[in-house]
Amino acid sequence: MINLKKILSCAIMVLCIVSLFSCGDSKNSGDCGIAGGDNVKWKLDENGILTISGKGEMASYLGYHAEWASKSKKDTIKKVVIEDGVTNIGHDAFYECSNITEIDIPDSVTEIGMYAFYGCSSLSEVTIPDNITTIETYTFGNCENLQEIVIPDSVQTIERCAFLLCKSLTEINIPDSVEIISESAFAGCENLKKVTIPETLKEIEKDAFGNTEFLNQYARKNQPLIINNIVVDGSGCTGDVVIPDGVTEIGKEAFALTEYYDYDSITSVVLPDSIRTIRAGAFAYCKDLEEINFPEGLKVIEGGAFAGCGNMPFIVFLPESLEEIHSIGHDVTSLVVLNPELDISFFHVNKAEWAKIYCPRGSKAQEYAEEMGYECILLEEMQDVNEFLISNLYNFEY
Repeated sequence: MINLKKILSCAIMVLCIVSLFSCGDSKNSGDCGIAGGDNVKWKLDENGILTISGKGEMASYLGYHAEWASKSKKDTIKKVVIEDGVTNIGHDAFYECSNITEIDIPDSVTEIGMYAFYGCSSLSEVTIPDNITTIETYTFGNCENLQEIVIPDSVQTIERCAFLLCKSLTEINIPDSVEIISESAFAGCENLKKVTIPETLKEIEKDAFGNTEFLNQYARKNQPLIINNIVVDGSGCTGDVVIPDGVTEIGKEAFALTEYYDYDSITSVVLPDSIRTIRAGAFAYCKDLEEINFPEGLKVIEGGAFAGCGNMPFIVFLPESLEEIHSIGHDVTSLVVLNPELDISFFHVNKAEWAKIYCPRGSKAQEYAEEMGYECILLEEMQDVNEFLISNLYNFEY
């Protein structure tokens, strides 16, 4: 005999569970303070306005969705109002809330988290408050309709991919306080044509303006992008390149290409006497590069500057001005070292009989050559050093 009471009890239980999940999903307000605290709250009204209110920090949602960003709710949000007193916007807070068209951020907000507005594809305009110092990784990534962004003077760093694929941006003003624009910060902003950059900017990392009209206009002229006397990006250059006088630095990975792809690259580079530094990976995987000069005045060559440059000469001339070298990055078998104090301990050849080091008597290079068993040729014992260096630099026997 069927136990009707038991069946009824089970049915009621199922209905309660369904009701519970339904109510939970339709909930339009709640707490969103850090660690679940009730100091910060959220409320979504019938007009699609999401209000964040209270005092203190929002929670972080990195790797999962906030309650208002659930699949059933996020498309109903049209506007976000963050009230004064809230001090941050959490990671992933509005991730892919694609129908947000407007956001109000008060001056009390001092941090905006990673991916906070990633994929907010209807957002067209944002004013960042005056107390923000860093625009974090992917914060506005893939905001494809973002046409205007006001970056305040308080910002010092624009992190990796901060504005990746913001295809509607046409102009950007970088304030005087910014010192670093990180890798791919504006990459894929294909309509970005005008960028105002302050003299205070110290570093622009690889591909910061990749696939933008701002960079492409240089590539069409076969010229590298030079900012504040630093070569920032020459990845679009091919053939012979002459770096103009006054440039002091070849930036990190400035001409670098991808190891596993066969791109046309530069074949030769003429560096001016003003060059002082060649940064790490500057010419990495420029597979067609056959010739480059190291001018007197050059002080630093960082690690892997010529990694993967298989057509480079096997003999490298290091000027007397060079004070620091971490590696060359291709198969060098012989060195000409003019600075007696230069540490060349990076230099290593598996077969010692292949290696030759030309250097002054009593130099660190001589000491290293003798320690490693490399042939050491003292410049003082050569009959005509200058003629040798000029005429025979690339005609060594090795």
